Amino acid sequence: MFLGFTGILPFLGMIPAWIAERKGRNGFGWWLYGTTLFVVALPHALMLQDEEDDCESSSVYRPCPFCAETIHADATVCRFCKRDVPRGERLDETASVAFLIRNLGARDDDTREKAIILLGDRGAPAQAAIPALRAMLEDPARRIRIRAEWAVERIGEKNLRLAEPSP
Repeated sequence: MFLGFTGILPFLGMIPAWIAERKGRNGFGWWLYGTTLFVVALPHALMLQDEEDDCESSSVYRPCPFCAETIHADATVCRFCKRDVPRGERLDETASVAFLIRNLGARDDDTREKAIILLGDRGAPAQAAIPALRAMLEDPARRIRIRAEWAVERIGEKNLRLAEPSP
């Protein structure tokens, strides 16, 4: 009876709990689940998707500028602090160049990378972003440096094509 609830099972239950907690789930609930059904809980925890990534990648939510709680991107009133909030821009193809340049300074690498890609796709209209993109060539994150170099080349290529006389 060494594998019982007072033996090794509580320790085994910590494995799926740790995995699930790193993916944004409730660690205690997953510990109970892992302790009682370890064989099922471990693969289940491994297949979970990150909870934060779901929220950020969909561009459906944004932080409230007053209380910093997560609200819907189209909300005009914060459901937590009940204050009127200005309409926010989304980090997508419809975002302005100024908004994308502001997002180059975000703390999150995923947000910065998405802003770089959107600026690179804009081409010549994103010329104002060239100084900020050049500064990002010294970023500690390798993927940010690579994306910034790509965006600078892409914006520059379009400008060269516009400047060349047609035959």
